[in-house]
Amino acid sequence: MTLGVGTQHLDAFRDRFQAWLEARPHRQTRHNHQTLSLLADCRVLLQAATCRLNTPHERLRWQVLEMSDLTDRQLMLVILDTLGEVDRSLIALRRDEHRLTGEPDQELTPIIHNLLRFVRRIEHLLDPVPGKVLSLKEDSSHE
Repeated sequence: MTLGVGTQHLDAFRDRFQAWLEARPHRQTRHNHQTLSLLADCRVLLQAATCRLNTPHERLRWQVLEMSDLTDRQLMLVILDTLGEVDRSLIALRRDEHRLTGEPDQELTPIIHNLLRFVRRIEHLLDPVPGKVLSLKEDSSHE
């Protein structure tokens, strides 16, 4: 994926957060499941902005999101905004978990750090070196 911004990263965040939640039944809340849904929506938006939607589920979710009139750049800005919401949710969750257990969570912190690194990659993609134009679409000649 262009500049290390791929759906596999979002899949990894979602999988790790989902595993974290499954290991903590007391954290199975609607808000935390909404955070998982936000990550899934970001994946569909990123897929639409950088290549194409491959599965019927992705195409259906894309229709539900009603963002087909946005440019790739606008989609990436929506992704950044949504990932900001995810980050705030995870930080609040980490704070609550620390209050509950009395010690920092060793599994949630790396998820947050990796998410922030991913956000910085997207920001770099949107604000490249002056004068350099980057395409968000995959170049099929590199496959």
